[in-house]
Amino acid sequence: MIAKNSKIIYILEDATNIMFNWLDSEESNQNKNVCVRHFFEVNVEKHMRECLKEAKKAFEKNEIPVGAIIVKNNKVIAKNHNRKEKTKSIFDHAEMLCIKTAIKKSGDWRLNDCLLFVTLEPCLMCLGSIIECRIKKIYISASKQTYSEEIKKILKKEKIEVEYGLLKNESEILLKSFFKNKR
Repeated sequence: MIAKNSKIIYILEDATNIMFNWLDSEESNQNKNVCVRHFFEVNVEKHMRECLKEAKKAFEKNEIPVGAIIVKNNKVIAKNHNRKEKTKSIFDHAEMLCIKTAIKKSGDWRLNDCLLFVTLEPCLMCLGSIIECRIKKIYISASKQTYSEEIKKILKKEKIEVEYGLLKNESEILLKSFFKNKR
């Protein structure tokens, strides 16, 4: 049991919402926002770094270096990278493979309590799958110019939260390096 007067942060995370109940709130109100922001940023960056590891695996296998992970309750339940060249399947994008794994692990096609982290903005095919499985928030490291505006409109219409630019430089360097070697 925890004493009522102790200054403890209870962290309840359902993959998109973090709820805090800080006892002795009069004293802690000023520090609460700083603490909440720090906790969340550390975890988001950690997950995107895991995503970058997946992208590097793709790079090493001569695949377009895109990595994706799906997080539920602050735990990675699926991670993958592009495998299109190896499998000769147009469906083997990092996001699609992650979604497939997350559905299998959760036992439900609804992933509405999950977060998706991806190193490159999803294509239209992957976006359709993201919408269908009801992921409510996506963290995207780098944008691509091809369909960026259309994708942003669709995400807004579907009410999917999006955060762009997390570890953007690292993702862009990896992508540019890959395509420079191809040309």
